[in-house]
Amino acid sequence: MVENVLITTADGYTGYEIANQLVSNFRFKAKVKEIYATAENVNECKELEKKGVHVFQFDSSDNFNDKIKADIVVLIPPTKEDKVHRSQNLIKACESAGIKNCVLISTATTDIADPKEQPHIAHFLEIEKAAKHASFEQLVIMRYSKEQMKKGKLPIPINNGKFAPAALKDVSEAACVMLAHPEKLKEYHGKPITLTGS
Repeated sequence: MVENVLITTADGYTGYEIANQLVSNFRFKAKVKEIYATAENVNECKELEKKGVHVFQFDSSDNFNDKIKADIVVLIPPTKEDKVHRSQNLIKACESAGIKNCVLISTATTDIADPKEQPHIAHFLEIEKAAKHASFEQLVIMRYSKEQMKKGKLPIPINNGKFAPAALKDVSEAACVMLAHPEKLKEYHGKPITLTGS
């Protein structure tokens, strides 16, 4: 059982769905004691608060020290131009708060993206590197494509790599499995997991 979980960017689709799954799905609800979530726009998370999620506004220059005591963080990079900088600050805040485990939600094809041709995807590689160099005891990187959800476009194929998109509900359930079963963190530590459809 995981005592406390922190989910970043809960005002976005992915973070919201992961938090919602943890408080609503009977498979995960009993496995987590407290759920904390950060959001730039806390008004987007009112329903999560009604369900018992502790939501607080987080500026990327803040620290978590007195706000939470979490065992694991689900780190979701914000959808901002300066996502790398903000994510690096989130990682530092997690380290200073003593959070030992991390599930990083990244994007598919990060490992084969050309920084000149696909700078947006290459940003996720920088975030992954920052997480790998952090002091997390267990780090799991989950990769999937967010483009179909945001832009209504399927980025297939990308260079020589092809993949089918994954449904947001499936991505959130996969993250919740990691949170509810800490032994999975050890099993997948340091190994990227690419989530795709069929």
